[in-house]
Amino acid sequence: MRLLQWAIIGMSLMISTSTVASTKPLDAETMWKIQRLGSPALSPDGSRAVVPVTGYDIESGEGATRLWMIPAEGGDPSQLTSDQSGTPSWSPDGRYIAFAAKRGSDEVDQLYVIPANGGEARRLTDLPADVTAIRWFPDSTRLAFVTRVWPELESWEAQAEKSKSRAESKMSAMVWDRPPIRWWSHWIDDREAHIF
Repeated sequence: MRLLQWAIIGMSLMISTSTVASTKPLDAETMWKIQRLGSPALSPDGSRAVVPVTGYDIESGEGATRLWMIPAEGGDPSQLTSDQSGTPSWSPDGRYIAFAAKRGSDEVDQLYVIPANGGEARRLTDLPADVTAIRWFPDSTRLAFVTRVWPELESWEAQAEKSKSRAESKMSAMVWDRPPIRWWSHWIDDREAHIF
């Protein structure tokens, strides 16, 4: 409950600091300047939470998400990542935080892990498809995640080759004989979600 209160206070402070300096009404430009909080991930011992905070560049229209560490009992938040970061997942032993992100030369979201006390994030995957739904095993030594693959292809190299040929193809039409064909902001192709 206390964590939720801090998230609400944090959001209120972001809104108030963005609008206090000006007496103009809240408009679309001001809304894009407000940073948005994602779902917090509470540490296993309940002492800290990691919160994704997304800010937008109004000129480019691009968003960037950074992870912030917040003490559950109060105190100053600290920025955990300075580069693009996704939804966090704590290891059961509380030592690491895993997240998916597209950084540097990544073409799709890859799996990264960062020490909970700070440091550099390490990329653990180099896959041709987005990493999503990251979960730790109870022993904190292994991770599971979901990615979409063509089940008839047996290697990651074959997956990457088909993905590349699809991206370079002049034809984008597809035939569907079953729903769904769209999920929120993107079309769903003929790949299937699998756990790895």
